[in-house]
Amino acid sequence: MEEIVMMQPMDRSDEGDRFTWMECECEKLLKSLRHQSDNKRMCFFLQPNYPADYFAYISRPMDWETCYRRLQDRKYETFGEIAGDLRQIFSNALKYNGRMKDMDPISKQAYDSAVTMSEKLEVTIQRMLIAVSDRVERDKVEQVVLDREMEIAQKEEEARVKKEWQQERERGVPIASESHRVPSSTIKITRRPNVRKGMDFDFPFYDEEGTHEKSAIDVISNQKKTYEEQQLERVRMDANMQYLGYVVHHKLQERSCAIHWAKELTEKIQLSLSHKQNVVNEKSSSEVNDKGLMNNESASFVASFLQISDRSQIKLAFSTESKEKKNLFGICCMYESSTS
Repeated sequence: MEEIVMMQPMDRSDEGDRFTWMECECEKLLKSLRHQSDNKRMCFFLQPNYPADYFAYISRPMDWETCYRRLQDRKYETFGEIAGDLRQIFSNALKYNGRMKDMDPISKQAYDSAVTMSEKLEVTIQRMLIAVSDRVERDKVEQVVLDREMEIAQKEEEARVKKEWQQERERGVPIASESHRVPSSTIKITRRPNVRKGMDFDFPFYDEEGTHEKSAIDVISNQKKTYEEQQLERVRMDANMQYLGYVVHHKLQERSCAIHWAKELTEKIQLSLSHKQNVVNEKSSSEVNDKGLMNNESASFVASFLQISDRSQIKLAFSTESKEKKNLFGICCMYESSTS
């Protein structure tokens, strides 16, 4: 039980506000060491007044005022932290004064005070553990019961509202306006008061949780309003989805038409280019054939002329002609008839 309670997270309030019940338990633990009968023993541990060689033996000094100031500043997160600091006070005193208790009366008195107050601290811590564990478990049980009651009430309310909706749909009756609604009963949920008997010390109880009240008609109206809004949003969403599908279909159709048109245009251009190329090739081939025929005709004419037996004889003679600027040598072919 001690480990569970010491590791229990504390409900911390804001600085300057009233303590929560867990912080009040810590404050009670601190104030239990400041009773009037303990002032003579606690005078050694209230303030950070340490001897000159104190830090040579003690690595983590602690005092009552430091613990109380840390509680005021909301520095403690668990019960184990504040209990550990208070135990550190007396363990430091026992460690430092134990070596000089037989020779120094002040050390002897401080040592005895630490032994007495540490025993009282342990008793107070045990009482705090019992009180805190009982309160924590009781709060858990009450929270579970409250959650179950809320869940049952919610299920009953949902069943009743569902039944009313079904009846209205079967009759075809429209939803009543606010002015014609009949007021219904009020659901009131309260927590049981904290009562403790047989305790021999003060135990503060705070009933800060107020009553939770709500009208059943408000619950029904809110649920109906939410249902109607959901139906309207569903219709609006369906219309948006249809419009979006139409737009996407139209865009895809335009794209397919554009691709088909581009393909047809490309085929036409390729056909026209191939036709032009064929025409050019035909013209060039015809010109080449015409030139070949002319050459063949001239060669065949010369050969046929040379084969004639009664043709005139051809005489070749070389002659020179002088001119003013340059001399030209030429070959003159003279054709003379044998009859002349």
